Amino acid sequence: MVTPRITAHAVLVALATLLVLACGSKSDEAAPEGAGALAPPSLTAPEPPPPPRAPETEEELVRAFTTALQARDLPALKKLVVPELGADLERMHTTDADAFWGRGQQWIDNVASGFTIAAKQEGREERWRGLLRFENGNEETVVFARLDDKLLFAEL
Repeated sequence: MVTPRITAHAVLVALATLLVLACGSKSDEAAPEGAGALAPPSLTAPEPPPPPRAPETEEELVRAFTTALQARDLPALKKLVVPELGADLERMHTTDADAFWGRGQQWIDNVASGFTIAAKQEGREERWRGLLRFENGNEETVVFARLDDKLLFAEL
């Protein structure tokens, strides 16, 4: 036997179901932008970030080299030095990676203290010596080079 109470309950359930279905079937065009509608997944891969630009000044080269050391990124380090020095870095890393990165940490600490470059390129020489003076009292003599119009380290 169907009672009025069961019938009323069945009607309410049916109305609620219809309401849910009706709300779920709204077209995306009718929904205001940003109203919680999910965008369809992108089928294309995101664009890779542009490669970092090559350092143009001695200071930029020192900072880029330090950033690569902090990341322990040997391939990035090798891009900032002339090929012969890159081969030396690779050999030193292969021989004793801990000592290599330990020496790199000394460089990082020196640069973090602040630095100035006492000698800079005056003309268009291919190689020139520079003296890095660090705020912590340490100094490093380096040789800068231009190779294929890129500023690189030739000696560290």
